[in-house]
Amino acid sequence: MEIDGWAVGSIVRRAGAPFDKSAGVDLLRHAGDSVAAGDPLFAIHSSTTIDLDETRKLAENASCFVIA
Repeated sequence: MEIDGWAVGSIVRRAGAPFDKSAGVDLLRHAGDSVAAGDPLFAIHSSTTIDLDETRKLAENASCFVIA
């Protein structure tokens, strides 16, 4: 598994960072980890429901992780 830092960065910015200090992404998996279908890869934090919903949509369509 590889992680695309640029894609993760765009998700973090959509969540509100760096201006919203409570916004961000917790990576739940690391490069080289084994994963199975349905495993959560990261958790998104945002201070508003609108930002969280929009960020979730972006994350669902992003290629942050390359799983081989």
